[in-house]
Amino acid sequence: MIKYGTLVRIEGKYAVLRWNNGSSFIPRRFLPSEARVGDTIIRDNHHYYLEEDMTPNFDALIKQHYKS
Repeated sequence: MIKYGTLVRIEGKYAVLRWNNGSSFIPRRFLPSEARVGDTIIRDNHHYYLEEDMTPNFDALIKQHYKS
């Protein structure tokens, strides 16, 4: 199953990802080394990828959703 989320913050060895149905903590080492806060992350099974083309648009949608 493919999920899209936003990298919210990095806390030491862990990263916090916001999905459309909640948040999760994952070990930072699972993410691409170039991933930064605000980037869109794709989860495909247990693999994480950086989606550079969607980052600004998806992050804006998430922020808009949580404002309402």
